[in-house]
Amino acid sequence: MEQLLGSSRTSTAQCDAIAAVARGSRWLVVVGDCDPGLLAAGLTGPSAVLALVPNGAAVDLVHEHWTDHWPEHLQVMEKLVGSEVGEKAWFRYNDPRFDGVTRPEVLRRTYPNLRLKGMELREQITLAQALQGWPPAQCEPGALVLVGAGAEQVLSPANSNLRTVHTILWLDTPPDLSTELLAQLDEQLRQNWLLRSQKDESLDRDLIWRRNHQLQQTATLEAERDETITQNGQLKAQLETIYTERDQLASEKEGITRERDGLQQKLDIVNQELKGTLALIDQVSKERNQLQNERDQLTTKQTELEQQHKSLREERDQLASENSINIKERKELQQKLDIINKELDAILALIDQVNIEASGQKLPAAST
Repeated sequence: MEQLLGSSRTSTAQCDAIAAVARGSRWLVVVGDCDPGLLAAGLTGPSAVLALVPNGAAVDLVHEHWTDHWPEHLQVMEKLVGSEVGEKAWFRYNDPRFDGVTRPEVLRRTYPNLRLKGMELREQITLAQALQGWPPAQCEPGALVLVGAGAEQVLSPANSNLRTVHTILWLDTPPDLSTELLAQLDEQLRQNWLLRSQKDESLDRDLIWRRNHQLQQTATLEAERDETITQNGQLKAQLETIYTERDQLASEKEGITRERDGLQQKLDIVNQELKGTLALIDQVSKERNQLQNERDQLTTKQTELEQQHKSLREERDQLASENSINIKERKELQQKLDIINKELDAILALIDQVNIEASGQKLPAAST
């Protein structure tokens, strides 16, 4: 970015231009090396004035001017404003008015006696950062004053949001400002509803852009139209999505219905099988109950038989005992019977003998 150099003189026309801009604004931001005369002209009107001055020497001049009576609504800061955030080489010369980012070889073409004293790196900010960090700039209407060359860098696309700015005044424009660059600035500021006014002969090298309310209304309507079109497009897309989802849901519903019918058929079959299984379970339960009853009866019979078996065993044992006694008695009786038989045999033999003897005695008597 070329250095924003302050004008070597402050013309009455420039002071009048700043005063006119300031009177219609709630706040004013001045960017560039400005002298106290320019700032004094901008103090009549806005409730807050911010000066972003890159050159420390110019800042010192402003402080010296208002040493004893500093305006309450004026804020002066030594800031380097450009198209991007970052460190920039800052060149110091034997003439402090030329201190800035412009390289020595460029300045020596016009000022051959200018000598470089030193170089340092300084932090550069954007206009968007400066406006965003300054609360008064959040309200409308505001004014922006740029001093010297390099305003095209300050008004770079990175600082495209200037909707709270109603007037931009560029003082001391460079003589070699190209028509192409000016057209780019016009187009960029047009996006913020700012139109360049016709050249005022009294301002010489100064340019001014003012808020065009018709352009703002047109742009607002176009933006609303575009937003409406966008919303309509989004709604159409959402509607198409809804239709697609509806068709998809209908298809899914059909598939689910088919699956449900298939599952219902399977469920009916399962229910039939379940009924058969339940009937079989009932039958098995009845058979089980019957078998349990039979088992209980058999158990009872078994108990009875066991009792009978026990009784029979006892009777058998008793009979065996009695039989043993009977056998013994029979043996004794047999022995007695044998004795009796022997005695009987003896008696019979005796009787036979007696009979024989008796028969022998009778035979002689018969013969007489």
